[in-house]
Amino acid sequence: MLQFDGNKEKFYINWMDGDLVGQTLHLDSEFKYKKELQPIEEQTISYEFEKIFNKELDIERPFLEPFLNEVDEKWQEVNKK
Repeated sequence: MLQFDGNKEKFYINWMDGDLVGQTLHLDSEFKYKKELQPIEEQTISYEFEKIFNKELDIERPFLEPFLNEVDEKWQEVNKK
């Protein structure tokens, strides 16, 4: 299960279970781990962790893309009013 906040250009997800439980990543619509998107205090992780993050994101991508699009559509609806 993932917790999500943000918009389609920049958002974060927080893993509530699985291998990355408790981890929060700041992403963009490419769903790749990028150090420059992380808060300053979280930019110095090891290459091994980066590989784990990207492997997990590759697994989650088919679920994240439709979810992100759905959230973005609802956000657009709400803010048009």
